[in-house]
Amino acid sequence: MKVISKILVLIAISCLIITCGCAGVMGPDPEVVSVTSKKALDGLNSVDKVTVLLKNNGYEGNVNVKAVFNSDKGRTFSEKQSIYLDEGASKYVTFTFDTEYDEEGTISVTTS
Repeated sequence: MKVISKILVLIAISCLIITCGCAGVMGPDPEVVSVTSKKALDGLNSVDKVTVLLKNNGYEGNVNVKAVFNSDKGRTFSEKQSIYLDEGASKYVTFTFDTEYDEEGTISVTTS
């Protein structure tokens, strides 16, 4: 009987270790659903407002979002934000880049 008790205790401890060990791995799984950009005025400055829609396909947690605007004039703008996403939630994140009125470019978004 003592052997069975010891085996059950070892199984319970193993399950606890596996569950706790996987908790850090089971974080958010963000997906970039859409990226839109539009010119706007911020005071007297022309800016590009980039709006990113994220969807979390994983568990709740913090997500780092980085947007990069590569200008056709050879300039690069970069901004990062850290947001919290609930499990299954979607959220809009907005980035503002101080560009010139006639400046165009490409946008890339990464998450981690």
